[in-house]
Parts: sequence; C-alpha cells; structure tokens
Amino acid sequence: MNDQKSSQRDFIQQQDFLPAEDCALLIECFERNQERLFRNPQGDPFWDNRYLWITSLPDSENAAKRVMQDARLRVIEALQAYYSEAAVYSDSVQLVKWSPGQSMVPHADNAHPDGSPHAMPWRDYASVIYLNDDYDGGEFYFTESGIEVKPTTGMLMAFTGGMRHFHGVREVRGAARYTMPGWYTRNVAHRDPSSLDEY
Repeated sequence: MNDQKSSQRDFIQQQDFLPAEDCALLIECFERNQERLFRNPQGDPFWDNRYLWITSLPDSENAAKRVMQDARLRVIEALQAYYSEAAVYSDSVQLVKWSPGQSMVPHADNAHPDGSPHAMPWRDYASVIYLNDDYDGGEFYFTESGIEVKPTTGMLMAFTGGMRHFHGVREVRGAARYTMPGWYTRNVAHRDPSSLDEY
C-alpha cells in the first residue's frame, strides 16, 4: 500500500485499489449504456454525454453497481482513517470517459480561487479510481505541490475538496481514459441515498 503521509504528501495514492477485472467490468458497463449517458439540456460541451451515475444504471448492471458501491464504501473507510474523520458520507459516484484530446484545467471541488460561491461547497473530499492505463497523457496533477501522477489501472487517488488540492488533468492522447470519480462530505444531509442500497 502506498498511502502514507509525508511532508510532501497529504493525499491518498493506492495502487491496485480496484482489481483489473473489476475495472474492465466497469468499462464494459459504460460502453453498454451509451443511451443512458448524461445529456445536459444546455449541451455542456465538456461534460455532456461523458458520464453515468450509479443510479442511472439498470438492474441488469447490478454486478457493476456492486463493484461501484463496494469501492465507494472502501474509499470512505480510507478517507476516515487517513484524515482522522469520525464520519464521511458519499455525495455521488460516476463512471466517466475521457476521449483523446480532452483535458481538465486546474480546479477545486468545493471552492473557486476568487472566493465566489461554489455550487457544491459541501464536497469535503474527492476520489478518482482509474479504470485503464492504455492511453498516453492523461496525467493527474496538483498545482500547489507540483506533484504529477501517471495513473495505472485500479489506482486510487483521494484528497481534500478545497484549494489545498487544486488539481487538473493533462490532455489524453491515443485512446480513451476511463475513471470512477466520487465525492464525499461530512454533512449527512448531502449523502447520496443510493450509498445505502444493496445491489
């Protein structure tokens, strides 16, 4: 396990958090459910037609939902242990496809650099589980520390939602990049009810 704190690191990075066969199952699930991809009514050019919520998957995909559910519960346990939290709740979990040419500018998950109101200020933590690594580019990086990570299949990255972990994604090249992101909160009022479901 590669998740010890140091003066340079205050985030979780764990190789092989999710077995390769489970990663492949989730990618196959994503590809089978193209008609269920989120379509923003405004046609958001960045996120439109790129992700699936766990709750948007049909009962025929319960095997994939079980993998997603188990993974997010284990992420909660990891966050509670690493950050000494008494209680952390899942806000949401998704499957996301990054096509070649896509990247993401640095951002925080619960704050804006200029201090303006954020749409989701309750997101105290975030995680990403990487489902494949057969692409070029797509590195994950933190701007403050200068740390850059080349994802590997099954790797977990988990970190705080604020400006301390301002982060971005380098341009993906060659093939699609698949991830399972999740967000977590100390505020039980923002818990995703599906986090209590059994599949």
